[in-house]
Parts: sequence; structure tokens; C-alpha cells
Amino acid sequence: MSPEASDYLNPATKPFSFCPGCSHGTVLEALAGALAELELPTNRVVLVSDIGCIGISDKHFQTHTFHGLHGRSVTYACGLKLARPELTVVVLVGDGGLGIGGHHFLHAARRNVDITVVVCNNFNFGMTGGQHSITTPHQGITATTSVGNFEHPLDVAALVDVAQGNFAARAMFYDKDLPSLIAAGIRSP
Repeated sequence: MSPEASDYLNPATKPFSFCPGCSHGTVLEALAGALAELELPTNRVVLVSDIGCIGISDKHFQTHTFHGLHGRSVTYACGLKLARPELTVVVLVGDGGLGIGGHHFLHAARRNVDITVVVCNNFNFGMTGGQHSITTPHQGITATTSVGNFEHPLDVAALVDVAQGNFAARAMFYDKDLPSLIAAGIRSP
């Protein structure tokens, strides 16, 4: 019997513990759908997260999980994949953690380590007060850019392309094909 998305989520932790209106719960449902589409055994999947809103996602899954320091999730994921290549390793990181560990992300893309990084981008450090991040839009107002962000945002998908990573995609949380898009990312070596 083929697995369903619900097979990957821990029913004891529902509802998701995100702020009202947050898209992270929808992304977790999409990831669970992608894992089901790929028919991956739960004991062969590792979700890696760090600090931040999306970092609390690990408790919602019935797979192996690794929760580490802010900005270091990609590094942990690379180590796991290199040590255990038979595992499917997926990173859940926010734009804050991506900014802190950007060099790890860049080198993982450059080396084409077979991990999948799902960046949940809400354009700021949401958990700690809404400070601007590397993806905050130009002129965006945040807790630390009250007159508008003077920097231009980092284009994460373009960074993967420049680093010659195998796969990059951009989607909104409400896209109907998000589970299939995440599955395509996981399938891509």
C-alpha cells in the first residue's frame, strides 16, 4: 500500500505551532505530500532544521530529525548525507538561518551534495521580532529597517544557479503543485 502524507506527520503535534496566518504549516503538509509521492520509508528520511520558526518543524514529522545551531543546518545535512548516502536528507531552513549559514548553502550547491534544502522565506527574522534578513525586499519596512531596507535582497534560486547546483525552484506556499515541486527537488541528485 502506498504511503499517504499523513503517514509522515505526527498527529500528536497537531495543530502546527505557528502563528495564525503563517504559511509554514502549509509547507510542512506539502513536504509530507512530496515524501508520500516518492514513497520514501519514514526510517530512510532525515529532516534537518535549525533555530527559527521553521526550525520547530522537526517535532511534527515521524521521520529521523536533527535539530542544530542557527545557520548550520546545511552543514549537518551534508555530513549526514556523506556518512549515510542511502538516506534522503531534507533541510528546512528560514531566510534568517540561510543568511547566517549562507556560505554552507553556497558550498553545498557548488559541490552538489545530494541534499534538498527547502527555504521558507518570510523576508525577515520572524521569531525574534521581525528584523530584516538577506531576502527582505528593497525598501521593505521591518523592525530594523524603519525607513526601508536600503539593501537589495539575495535571490536564493539565482545563487544556486550561479553555484551550478543541480536544481532550484521558487514557489508560493499556496501553489497546488508544491508537493510535486518539492518531490522533483528531492529526486534531483
